[in-house]
Amino acid sequence: MEGGSIYTVLSIFLVLSGIATAFTASSKGRDAMGWFIVGFLFAPIALPIALVASPIRENMSSFKACSSCMEQIHINATRCPFCTSAVKERETESEINTVTVNRDQIGKDKQRLFDTAESLGFKVDSHPGSSRFTFIKDGKSFDFFDVDKAKDFLVASKK
Repeated sequence: MEGGSIYTVLSIFLVLSGIATAFTASSKGRDAMGWFIVGFLFAPIALPIALVASPIRENMSSFKACSSCMEQIHINATRCPFCTSAVKERETESEINTVTVNRDQIGKDKQRLFDTAESLGFKVDSHPGSSRFTFIKDGKSFDFFDVDKAKDFLVASKK
């Protein structure tokens, strides 16, 4: 083989590695262009990393709370990966939305946040033992795991 042929074969391999890595990462909700570049530059290790990367949890409607530990699990799961208990099915949608907030079990930051949300007309749902909480208004629900992101949301809602 000539020197030019080796570079051509190497270039084709790198581009194919980038495409395979981008496609794999994109199917898990990650940035395809960024992963293409990573796959192109780090061909031997990028694809295996993209294969084992966990999906991004952007669509909260495909998750539910475990009936034992209240961690978020896939809606079709029959066993919780966190506490390994069998997942009980909830009967109705109204049962999911009628979780009461026990004000004694939450911290002062969350309590102030919940008070602010309620003053803005949001219904607040929280699951004891879980970091997830939900604001509901006008039939729309907004899920949060982070108090700071929820504060930013409420500030934007005031405007």
